[in-house]
Amino acid sequence: FIDKILGGAKEEEEALKTVPANGLYSRDQVLDTTIFADYEQRQNLDRLFQQMKEAKLVSSNYGQMSHFKIKDYLAEHSSIEANYPGTLLPYFDIKYAPNGLVIYGGINEIYARPIGLITKVGLSDAILAVREYHLSLASVVLHGGEGLVVDQATGKAVKRNLPIYLTAEVAYEKRINNNI
Repeated sequence: FIDKILGGAKEEEEALKTVPANGLYSRDQVLDTTIFADYEQRQNLDRLFQQMKEAKLVSSNYGQMSHFKIKDYLAEHSSIEANYPGTLLPYFDIKYAPNGLVIYGGINEIYARPIGLITKVGLSDAILAVREYHLSLASVVLHGGEGLVVDQATGKAVKRNLPIYLTAEVAYEKRINNNI
């Protein structure tokens, strides 16, 4: 009732809601990755970030932290993104390349573009990991955009545009034979 009066429910209904269907994995089934992005991939990532903002998929509420929690967070870290702790991509996939695993991401599969290259899976080189394990992206999370940093001169939090970047986790399973 209150949402209808204040307009909150309608705004939520208009926002596109999507949950990726890449499966559920326990912590011991996934590894962190090291991601590199060349110029074209960074451009694609910036475009994807803008598309997701326009579709209201990127939150800007600092993970619903209070001002006090944000202040505490900034005391320990140099910055905090408005979309903290990040935004899960609506669509993502990996494709094998000679120099690593290319991450494709987009609003959906039709608009997916290369947005990064996984060079390491856990502590292993990505290409060596492919030979030993079946790999699948478990999650790809978008970070950055608008955020807060501590101004060195005043010690106060100020708004800044932060670099846009990805983090990804890869699910893995030991190969029974070495067929790729």
